[in-house]
Amino acid sequence: MGAFKPANAYNKRLMEDIRIMRRPLLFLAVILISTVFASAQQEKTSDKDQKKPAKISVDELIAKHLASIGPADVIAGIKSRVMVGEGKLESKLGATFVLNGPGQMASQGNKVLYTLVLNSPQYPYEKVAFDGSEQSLGLPNGTRTMLGDFLKSQTSILRDGLFSGALSTAWPLLDLKSRKSVRLEYAGIAKIDDRQCYKLKYSSGHTGDLRTTLYFDAETYRHVRTTYEYTIEPRIGTSPTDTRSSSKIQRYSLTEDFSDFKMAGKLVLPMKYVINITNEPQIESQPGTISREWTFTIKQVYYDEPLEATVFKVS
Repeated sequence: MGAFKPANAYNKRLMEDIRIMRRPLLFLAVILISTVFASAQQEKTSDKDQKKPAKISVDELIAKHLASIGPADVIAGIKSRVMVGEGKLESKLGATFVLNGPGQMASQGNKVLYTLVLNSPQYPYEKVAFDGSEQSLGLPNGTRTMLGDFLKSQTSILRDGLFSGALSTAWPLLDLKSRKSVRLEYAGIAKIDDRQCYKLKYSSGHTGDLRTTLYFDAETYRHVRTTYEYTIEPRIGTSPTDTRSSSKIQRYSLTEDFSDFKMAGKLVLPMKYVINITNEPQIESQPGTISREWTFTIKQVYYDEPLEATVFKVS
């Protein structure tokens, strides 16, 4: 017997049912494709807009940055700042360790103090100070720390008031008129933690070969990072056994990061301040890159506290 063939009427009805079922599926597919396309276009447009903040002049950027801290008369009226909080020192590369302890920062005019008291007899503290004319650095256990070494080799960081950024009354952007040798150059835009930031190259009569870059959030104009970089060229030793001899260029970098901005009484300031130093070894027999990070979490801020001159000198 031959294969069974449905009647023509049944075939027509079956085909019509299939057409009816396909219509909502086709309609749904069109909606999904349109939604995905619109979403992709919106995301593409959003990314494009995010990648290109409006260009800004150096003067306008500085003015908006200062306004993000507080009113000009309030900033000028504050003569001293004292900050108390919690500190942490972490060695991430090389000899790894984590130390904790209370911390304090103070500033008055162009004077600055930064200190952490750490829970280690081998590394009992970190102290940095500038008294307006000279810097002094702590020598825990008689040796200078990585932070101390960097600041000693690049004295402009403390002398120019760059250290600790807008947390300090010494911040040079607060009074550029009195700092005749300071030069600021617009350097484009960079992304930090998915935030678009304006970049300014900083130089002065003190910076020498130190490359300094300041970063400002493109939306809030808050100062969120400073980077310092310098290199030491290869050295030729005085004898075959001189360990200072090397064919490698040694690179040093220090980064200051500022985050968790809050209204601290009269001013908007970052409540988290992180210093990171990375050294690439010059002597080939040394181990790999060394990296250490100092974190200061601010808990309390005091203004116009009377401060003795001795506060800004490490004894």
